[in-house]
Amino acid sequence: MTGVGKGVFNIFVGFLMIVKSQALPSWLMGIAMILAGILFIFLSKYKEMSDEDLNRAVSVNRAALNQAVKKKAVDNKEVIY
Repeated sequence: MTGVGKGVFNIFVGFLMIVKSQALPSWLMGIAMILAGILFIFLSKYKEMSDEDLNRAVSVNRAALNQAVKKKAVDNKEVIY
């Protein structure tokens, strides 16, 4: 899916979340989805980021995340115990 496609999808789903439910968490999530959609469109069109760049920017590198958490735990071993 392209950056514009992701953006339009997020805006559509965010709008549906706001319209479908009157609960505050649903409204907040809908607003967050709409803002994420606007961000995707902005990055795709105005910053001229390719689809690969967008996927790389929003994906989480699990190995790096696990390594960072382990390092933080080792650094704060005394506090944890």
